[in-house]
Amino acid sequence: MSEDSAARWRQAGLLREIAARLEREDPALPTDVFEPLARELDQRRDDDAIAEAYQEQGEKEAEPWVFLRGRALG
Repeated sequence: MSEDSAARWRQAGLLREIAARLEREDPALPTDVFEPLARELDQRRDDDAIAEAYQEQGEKEAEPWVFLRGRALG
């Protein structure tokens, strides 16, 4: 298993544990634990939206919406 695949499996496991904790209605996660995760997930959504906008733009001259769409969808 590659290093990237191992990291993805670990991340998926951690997210499943968080989901199980929420379903059991366990106490909320401490902010210092949850905030870095929330920022990382927001950044990934931005990156995905920006990549999608670039793909839609194709080879045409760049338009301002391509650069703004990632933040607007976030």
